[in-house]
Amino acid sequence: MSKLCRASCDDYVQGAARCPVEIHDALSCQQRADDFLICSSVSPEECAKQVLVMQDCRSGKIAPVEWGKAREQTQEESIQVPSDWTRLHHPSGFSSSFPAGAQWEAVAGTELAVVKTDGIEYRAHRVALGGKKLTDSLILRTASQEVGRDCEAKLKLHGRYETGDTVHIRFHTTCKGDQDDYGVLHIRGDHALFVYIHRVGSFDAPPEHLDALVFGYSEP
Repeated sequence: MSKLCRASCDDYVQGAARCPVEIHDALSCQQRADDFLICSSVSPEECAKQVLVMQDCRSGKIAPVEWGKAREQTQEESIQVPSDWTRLHHPSGFSSSFPAGAQWEAVAGTELAVVKTDGIEYRAHRVALGGKKLTDSLILRTASQEVGRDCEAKLKLHGRYETGDTVHIRFHTTCKGDQDDYGVLHIRGDHALFVYIHRVGSFDAPPEHLDALVFGYSEP
């Protein structure tokens, strides 16, 4: 083991005295990740939530939890949700953190909720999958249809993980340099839910409140 790796792991071991559950979750996620970087200071995308919770616990921002306690509440507490946001509830039971003012509406056989604030458009779009088996091909095709022909060439899907019966996949794309989409695709049963930020213009960084949107999903 290299000196750098040994030092990184020692740091995790020392931190476990205060936050054993949080550090266990972060390391376990790293171990399962496609890019195996155990004890690395550079975390895989799919481990973002666990690492945020671990960092918040170690800094004293949140209290450590006991073994066996649910992690969802602590993970949500680690995400900074703007004070003027609310929960966008759907009749089927799920909800998502979202800027206030959006309502679900039926649009061409799908369901759409849109709100614009500070020049940025926030979208939630629920579409049926038609009873098709969930495959990588179906996920890519469904996401490509959502972002449109002008944007699909640079579409990237990443950070896939599962909670219960729901699959979550982050995505982003740029559209000929004059607009972009950042968000997450939640797939549960026969429906896909896109929750994302659409911006017009050319940008060098992701949207400011992206984590609040991506990790703000909740279901019964």
